[in-house]
Amino acid sequence: MLDRLSYFFILQGHPEALIQGHYNGWLVVLSLLIATGASMMAFRVAGFAKRERDPWTRQRFLMIGAFALGGGIWSMHFIGMLAFELPAEVHYHGLTTLLSALPGFLASWVALDLLARDQISKRILLYGGLLVGSGIGLMHYTGMEAMRTELKLGYDPYWFAASIIVAVLLAVIALWVRFGLARITVMPFSVRLSISGLTMGCAIAGMHYTAMLAARFVGEVHIPESQDVTHHIEMALLITLVTIVISGVVFATVLLMRYKTLYWQGKETSARLSAIFDTAVDGIITIDSLGTISAFNPSAERILGWEAVDVLGKNIKSLMPEVHARHHDQYLKNYLKTGHASIIGVGREVEALHKDGHLVPIRLAIGETQVQDQKLFVGFITDLTQRREMEQALLEREHQYRTLINNMPGVTFRCRFDEHWTVLFVSTQVKELLGWESDEFTEANVTFGALIHPEDVEYVWNVVSNSILDDKPWVIEYRFIHRDGTTRWVSESASGVRDGQGELIWIDGVMVDITESKRQNAILSGVLSAVNKAVAVCEYDRNGQILRVNENFLTLTGFLENELLHQPIRCSMMIVRASLYIN
Repeated sequence: MLDRLSYFFILQGHPEALIQGHYNGWLVVLSLLIATGASMMAFRVAGFAKRERDPWTRQRFLMIGAFALGGGIWSMHFIGMLAFELPAEVHYHGLTTLLSALPGFLASWVALDLLARDQISKRILLYGGLLVGSGIGLMHYTGMEAMRTELKLGYDPYWFAASIIVAVLLAVIALWVRFGLARITVMPFSVRLSISGLTMGCAIAGMHYTAMLAARFVGEVHIPESQDVTHHIEMALLITLVTIVISGVVFATVLLMRYKTLYWQGKETSARLSAIFDTAVDGIITIDSLGTISAFNPSAERILGWEAVDVLGKNIKSLMPEVHARHHDQYLKNYLKTGHASIIGVGREVEALHKDGHLVPIRLAIGETQVQDQKLFVGFITDLTQRREMEQALLEREHQYRTLINNMPGVTFRCRFDEHWTVLFVSTQVKELLGWESDEFTEANVTFGALIHPEDVEYVWNVVSNSILDDKPWVIEYRFIHRDGTTRWVSESASGVRDGQGELIWIDGVMVDITESKRQNAILSGVLSAVNKAVAVCEYDRNGQILRVNENFLTLTGFLENELLHQPIRCSMMIVRASLYIN
């Protein structure tokens, strides 16, 4: 095990001398710029992928972005390697060099897939940072294995571990910056993109140069005669140029794909808006800042009677009655000049001019929009003809209903079943019955409960409660106290009204003033009582069957009551008995 580790790591106590290299500063800066530029472009591509709804198109964006970022990581690595100068001849194994790009590509795909999400949890952030950092590290060390030199290459185990940790930490930070800046700041997108790209570029370069600190070259110093620093610079510039060209092609491809997506989305949106425009129930009319009609949908044709071809290009005031048309152009000019609007954004009911000349009641709502450098005004019109007709019919029915109610004998009412008999509606005849206006009852200034005669309160409550419990109508006579203090007798016919669930909602009924009838009955009862006491009375039906006799008749005839009831009248017997009684 130790032998295997010693093959890869330079352990303490190694007897051979270490060879030191040095860096070309300009190439180091160039490598950082390459990493930063590739990261910015990859983040931009991730932004495009984030907007895509189609999963396959989204993955194509991610794959292209991963190719660009992976290529940027690979280019940064080899420019960084070319910046490192050793006192020995160095070249690279072609196949291993190409294979080293694969981990960078996979790491880039993971990073972009995370960046294309709307939100990211801490656990996913750490997991993504670990994969991205490990991928960058694997790419670097695979690329280092492609080096072919007479020196022996090994790694310091501590710096090796540090390079992986740096790669993971910087990748986590770079991903966090990409998400965190949008939440905690309001800085422009370009600034956030630059900061995020620079952070990821530093993560890529930081891992590379930390890993180079771990590299240990062992052997004898031998400077080849053919070594030329200029050649390294030319190679680095060539790689940079190829990277820029590839990145440009990738970005152009992405823009083309984005344009294609936007084109089809625009076509889809246009078709959807056209369908909405053509099938909308309300009329939609669009005019420009001069009042010229530019759109007129089928519902507007139906409401106003005009064909679209007849009104397109004409001024909107041709659809207005004269009282509004003569002020329209001036109103539009004032609005464009001052920005003060009294009808835009507010719905109102007006009248429009139909093609045949009659006025159409409509509800008009106007909205404003800006298309490029031109203001457009969109009017939405709703035909109110049927509603007005319904309202008129309701008014006529209400008038008929009120006329019927007001001409009915008695007082029609609707009230709650509560201790106050709270009134919901009562006809105007209630003033004649109780002395109070109907509005005073509906506004709860006075209630039926307060006017019922105290001696009848319990009686009325019991009769109504039992009838409601049995779900039956009732007829009841009781007394009210009039506003002037007099007593009024009423006969109430009413019933409970229930909803669909069987719950009582109110009581509907009619009260008839029977005060005069009660008075006449009392008078008649007194007269009958006096007559009954003064004369002999015998009541019988058409068949001569006796129904009732009074005491005077019994005294006069000498019969007992049970001898006469339901018996035929026998005048001779009555005369005989009467004569015997007299004698």
